[in-house]
Amino acid sequence: MRMYDYQTMMGIKQQEVEKNAESAWKYVNSSQKQQQDESTDGKRSFRKRLENLLGSSN
Repeated sequence: MRMYDYQTMMGIKQQEVEKNAESAWKYVNSSQKQQQDESTDGKRSFRKRLENLLGSSN
């Protein structure tokens, strides 16, 4: 194998690794954001239910 072929092959591998890392990072970030959104929604709905319960009991 010539040195040029080896360098080309390694360059392509490096691009694959970077692409996979970028995809994984985007997935992690979107998962964390989704969890934050869900917990915020959960807190809001719990607060709303609690306010409705307390409001209706008065």
